[in-house]
Amino acid sequence: MYMTESTPAPGGTERKGLVMSELHIEISELIAAGVNVYDPEETLRIATARGYQLVVRVIEHDPTRFLSIVAAWFEQEVVA
Repeated sequence: MYMTESTPAPGGTERKGLVMSELHIEISELIAAGVNVYDPEETLRIATARGYQLVVRVIEHDPTRFLSIVAAWFEQEVVA
């Protein structure tokens, strides 16, 4: 189980790294399904239909930030 902002780590501390890992998984699953994650509108529509809460939250908050996350993770291979 991955911890999210709504499920804090023991002691009540947030585990931001694990939240990002869950976001990475959601984005990876969208890519594996053939979704063009460089199109925020398409990604938002499909992520909403699949129940991907983190992807939806990031895109709704700031679509440009979502694209920068995708670029950092997948173009520059920051996250393996």
